[in-house]
Amino acid sequence: MHLAFLAVLAPLAASGALCAQTPVEKPRLAIRAIAATPAVQAQAKAEGTDNALMQVEQGADPQLLDALAETGRFELVARSDLPSVSKEQDLTLSGNVNVMDPEAARAFQLAGARYVATVTIGNFQDISERTELLNQFGSAKAERRTIDLQATVKIFDTTTGALFRSTTVTLSEAATNEIMPGVEQKGSKTNVVLGQAAARLAREAAARIAGSIPEVAAAPSGGAAAPGGSVSASARPLRLAIFVKQRPGCIPAEKVPVFEDLVTAAVTGPSTEIIRREDVVNAVNRFAREGANAGTAGPDAETVDRLLSDRTSASQLAAQMGADLILTASISQLQTAKRRLDDPSTGTATDVEQWTLIATYGVLDGATGASKTAGTVQADFANRSTRELKVEVDAVDQVLRDAAARIGPPVRTAIESGRTTAATAAAEVQVRFSAVLADLSVPDVRIDASGQYSVGANNYQLAPMDVQVIVDGMAIGNAPGSLPLRPGIHRARFQRPGLEPVEMVINAREGLAVSVPMQLSPEGRANWQRDAAFFNDLKNGAVLRDAELIKIRAIADFLKQSSVRIDTSNVQNLNVGGQSLWWQLIP
Repeated sequence: MHLAFLAVLAPLAASGALCAQTPVEKPRLAIRAIAATPAVQAQAKAEGTDNALMQVEQGADPQLLDALAETGRFELVARSDLPSVSKEQDLTLSGNVNVMDPEAARAFQLAGARYVATVTIGNFQDISERTELLNQFGSAKAERRTIDLQATVKIFDTTTGALFRSTTVTLSEAATNEIMPGVEQKGSKTNVVLGQAAARLAREAAARIAGSIPEVAAAPSGGAAAPGGSVSASARPLRLAIFVKQRPGCIPAEKVPVFEDLVTAAVTGPSTEIIRREDVVNAVNRFAREGANAGTAGPDAETVDRLLSDRTSASQLAAQMGADLILTASISQLQTAKRRLDDPSTGTATDVEQWTLIATYGVLDGATGASKTAGTVQADFANRSTRELKVEVDAVDQVLRDAAARIGPPVRTAIESGRTTAATAAAEVQVRFSAVLADLSVPDVRIDASGQYSVGANNYQLAPMDVQVIVDGMAIGNAPGSLPLRPGIHRARFQRPGLEPVEMVINAREGLAVSVPMQLSPEGRANWQRDAAFFNDLKNGAVLRDAELIKIRAIADFLKQSSVRIDTSNVQNLNVGGQSLWWQLIP
């Protein structure tokens, strides 16, 4: 078992406008690598799930460090990467490094840690359930994978060796996958549950650790910090998600990401961090046209990236990337002008070509999209040619670089002056999603006291289960069910194999219920017409024959295996006037 690594410099808190700054002391914390008990490891190996266990352990480890560093409350010291630190110290002592350099590594100077936290997995279950479902196309394979996990978080005070606190984290994460007939799939989509379990374990363990260790007050001049006080630490840098717009078509498309690179470099500073979609969301194949990063270069390599552009907004994507604010940079105008001077009296013949780029920028609230600050910059470049001198230059690159450099200072100034503050995200609301099959219904069939089945007067709508809900280009769960959303406008898409996808815009608010009418695919509608013809021949009040009952039971079994249920949302009691056969066959 080894100690995890992350070194965080303690920020400075100003004690006064003309006074020297005093470092804010933070509790030093060492995190041991997440590991399972030997018994859990042995059980996982015997069951063939040891690789899944290792993925959860190794995936949760760095995320736990990230979550703790994000709090800004701890100084995390080097432990797991101790071999790398030791090698650097050895290089310093070898004589190949200037030992007088203040940045040179110092042997025997590792920082100690007041607290040590351990996360031990005491129970791990990897459960896979598989079945075959009969639908319109034939037999579909379905899998549900569940990770059940229990871990113990312990925090020790290294000065006394005493157990500071012990608490338990219990979680269960599941993922499902359905393979339609005729579809060949390599790999397993349910492997995503391992990442979900790792992320949740890290998040909950970090919350338990952060909530257990008290803050340390800043030490007064010449004195030691007293435990249990409050910290007045410098605010963390604000995160800005950058989006670049191109208004005129005269700028080549490949220049737009170059402008984004330049603006990112110009704005990034001690008070600002830039988050880019290209780095966080898009596939790596956008980074290079050749080499390993180019990927397969297949025709569908960018499909998911492009679909996300179609289904989300800048503000929603920025929120998903964890941005506080949104930085927009627009290439608004590109003007060119040519001047010629031909003066025989002086023998002067000069051609001057000038380019003027107008760019605008804005910093928007990450939650509402409201403008916090905005401005316009102008970049000019002129190229002079004579009979003796001809200069070829890419003027567009010149004005883009100049404009980006002019955007950086005012944005950083606005951030540092406090004119733009981090958005306060509204609490998520629960939205209820459900789906019905439009224009598809089944007649009521009831059994009376004498045991006879007859056709009732009502028709019941059909409701598909396990409809995937995609909000702002990202899958958030399945309908029917309640799902969390940020309040406000969202683009929603509902899809399921065998059904036509549906898209709509919703305004999320607490208690909102969205019922989505969906239709069968053309193949499914052709199959259903045969059943519809059978139902149309049934007369209201008619007593059903055995052959008709067998047909109804076969249809009910087909609907059940296809994850289609009777929609009872508008029916108060299915058993009024006798017991409903549908309620028995499709509960």
